[in-house]
Amino acid sequence: MLMLLPLDKKIDWKYPPVVTLLLIIINAIIFYSMQSSDDAIEVNAAKFYLDSGLSELEAQVYPKYLESQDDKQLLYKYDMDTGVIGDESSPYYSEYVRAYTDRDFGYKQALTLGTIINVSKKDIKKIQKKRQLYLLQLSNSTFRNYSLRPAETSLITLFSHMFLHADDGHLWGNMLFLLLVGYVVEAILGSWLFLLAYLLTGLGASVLDILFHSMNYNFHLGASGAISGVMGMYATLFGRRKIQFFYNILFWVGRVKAPAIIMLFIWMAKELIQMIAVDSNVNFLAHLGGLISGAIIALLLLRLKDRVNVDYMDLAEKTQQRAKLMSNGIQYLGMMKLDNAKHCFKKVLQQVPEDIEAIEYLYKASQSDPASNDYHKYAKKLIFASIKINNFELMYRTWKSYNELAEPTVKLEFNSFYHIFEQLLHYNRIEDAERLIICLFNNNPQKNELSAGFLKLAKKYLNLNNKHTADKYSKVIIKYFPNSSEVSNAESILSSGKLPSNYGSI
Repeated sequence: MLMLLPLDKKIDWKYPPVVTLLLIIINAIIFYSMQSSDDAIEVNAAKFYLDSGLSELEAQVYPKYLESQDDKQLLYKYDMDTGVIGDESSPYYSEYVRAYTDRDFGYKQALTLGTIINVSKKDIKKIQKKRQLYLLQLSNSTFRNYSLRPAETSLITLFSHMFLHADDGHLWGNMLFLLLVGYVVEAILGSWLFLLAYLLTGLGASVLDILFHSMNYNFHLGASGAISGVMGMYATLFGRRKIQFFYNILFWVGRVKAPAIIMLFIWMAKELIQMIAVDSNVNFLAHLGGLISGAIIALLLLRLKDRVNVDYMDLAEKTQQRAKLMSNGIQYLGMMKLDNAKHCFKKVLQQVPEDIEAIEYLYKASQSDPASNDYHKYAKKLIFASIKINNFELMYRTWKSYNELAEPTVKLEFNSFYHIFEQLLHYNRIEDAERLIICLFNNNPQKNELSAGFLKLAKKYLNLNNKHTADKYSKVIIKYFPNSSEVSNAESILSSGKLPSNYGSI
């Protein structure tokens, strides 16, 4: 027994596996609704087959057909009751005959053409008539109507068979594998492209099956061909990236990390060996076709870089690299090896330019030289990265220390200063905001944006019932910005002690 399952990633709800979950739901609905009456239909049809005399007729005619085809070994059937090879005396013989005649394409052709040797036309007509009635009994069987039969393929069954299953174990075994690999491949490709690739790999599995079994009349059903395709895509997309997977080899169970592409060759070898050595109803050839189709589709998609979420595939490796760099940088910082520490944190920023933890450590590592370009650069970067993630406390703390330590002075352009003023005012650090806008006014008296800033400050004081200070800043607007749109609001404050109702909030 050999089992290999990738268990490298948890579901990332930034990339919800919508199609994967929908496929599982659709397969389950079809099995428990559309296929729910199939067993009863089969039982009734089998009863008709026996009661109508069709069983007795075909038990006589079918062996003659086999003899004419020099295929005598099919005359012997496996006795499920005793576990030994039986013959016509087996209690299951009529059921064996029904099963084989239902699936034997050559027999059906010979029956239609009336070319079975040593069988009278009268008997053939009887069989044809009874078979029509027998097939009518099966006409509502979802299993029979929508399974893939390589000798009798249609465009519908090429796809419909992917959504049918033989029993509960078959269904949920397939759905488990689909879930384990599907959500990862869907996150890499996106939902719509994943759905298209899923259907194409299922089609690829069917095509290989048909090429090698073109005269096979058996019913082929199940999602395993398409799911094998998803597994082939998974291994090929990740390629030489190392992933963690679970293995079960005979009595040995564990986890191991290895290049993903190795799984593809192991899976393919497993299907080939089972196809040759194992006598089973499992369609190993379809699995192999799915794996090959999935690998080919993945290779084509990898050439279209914008169609593949490479960042998602590299996330685990980058996370490990970041953790190592951050750990080394913090250790160097503790040993006061500041250049080494900054080198580590800068490498983190090369991968994720907005990594706020790395920016904060770079700011700390630069504080020993407050006149350096690095100190000014990372102070500004940390302030605005904090604003972006709505972390006002970090922004405020950084602004205060930068304002106090910077040499020769703070190096920010007007718009950056004004943005900080708005943040201070918004979070009710009114005195800090007031000092900052006065400083801005002293250095940039002609800046029109300041009139809006003074009005916001006046409104804050008005809300705090400090009309005196609100009036002071209203007068500043009227005196120094007489042509600004804020003048009418400032005059309203002075005359009535309130702003017009249509004035927006800060």
